[in-house]
Amino acid sequence: MSRHNRHDFTQATKRDLCVRVQGICSKPGCRINTLGPKATSGVSVLGDAAHITAASSGGPRYDPSLTKEQRRHFDNGIWLCTLHAREVDTDFTRYSPDELRRWKAEAEVAAHAGQGKPAPSNQDAINQAIALLGGAPDHFLPEAIKNTHTAVAATLQAMDPDVEVDTEFVGGKACYYLSPKRPLNITLTGEGPAGVRLDEALNSVMRAGADVTISMDGISISGSKAFELLMRDAESLTVGAIPSEAVIRLSCPGEDHLVVEFRGEARAGRQATTVEAEGLGGLVRTELIWPYDASGPAPRWTLRFDFATWENLSVADLPHFERARRLVEAQAASAAMTLELEIEGRRMFETKSTGPLDPTAFSSVAGMIACIADARTISQFTRSTILARLSLTTRSDAKNLSDLADTI
Repeated sequence: MSRHNRHDFTQATKRDLCVRVQGICSKPGCRINTLGPKATSGVSVLGDAAHITAASSGGPRYDPSLTKEQRRHFDNGIWLCTLHAREVDTDFTRYSPDELRRWKAEAEVAAHAGQGKPAPSNQDAINQAIALLGGAPDHFLPEAIKNTHTAVAATLQAMDPDVEVDTEFVGGKACYYLSPKRPLNITLTGEGPAGVRLDEALNSVMRAGADVTISMDGISISGSKAFELLMRDAESLTVGAIPSEAVIRLSCPGEDHLVVEFRGEARAGRQATTVEAEGLGGLVRTELIWPYDASGPAPRWTLRFDFATWENLSVADLPHFERARRLVEAQAASAAMTLELEIEGRRMFETKSTGPLDPTAFSSVAGMIACIADARTISQFTRSTILARLSLTTRSDAKNLSDLADTI
């Protein structure tokens, strides 16, 4: 149907439809404000007047009994946001004229009820939630938190239908997980020093796959409305390659052959793969960088001990202590060890390694293991419980402990 045969609304009618609902989309549950100021002057309009019955034959809900003036009359129009105006004007069967008239009437009633009242602010919602939750019984709070997360996830998915949103409350923080239903083009833009910093971070990810955290100062993001909203006030962003399941096996020689298994994730770049994993119940963490060029540098790996996992436990019952001690002794002796990498169940390579990458840092680990071993000797002899207090800071403390163990 040619454009001149359409019975479109006049600008005056469009203005009346918009003003009657205070510029708010009339679709129930949407409530998007379609009016706002432009950067300098003028008004930005994110809404449109949709026809309840079509403006021309062949359109949705077309009523041949109406005259030209009736089709372009105020009574045949409804104000909607741009998205829902297009949806209503292109869907021939979903929305009936009666349903659209109901939307219009309810939106006008809501606009009238809000006239002369202050516009709600973000703090209003926060204050209301505090008031409701503050007087609620404890058993109600988990359900309230769950409902809030469900509502936020539903809102984000409505903003961006191309993503699935999951949410949970962990460690006092709300965590949102966005999974794209199809490949998304997320664009990061930075000018000047921010752009240089961004290029260096992304190039590092592409080279070795390892996660890189960058400051969002001076950097903008686009490509997903839900992601843009979540990152609006973010201070930093961590980017990295898609992870794969990885296993590192470290075999140490000796009469009682020791194998320590580290499980974690591998991220592949163009020049190398970076693996981060942990073993011995989280006591030991390792990072492996595996370059693809066999003629280049050898794979590099580091071990880091997190003794906080033993804090305040009985030294006699520390989990994985003997295996940790044997691993440290092998490292301290620069014994030849076999390092094997497996990704997604496939064996990738095997290499030999001797000694830690940073002997200075590793000497403090060996010292801590020795102190704990002495404390275990004393605990066993005295038949007393000694809790692991991993804060020996002077050599004299360590020596006193060692002397007492030697005496026993």
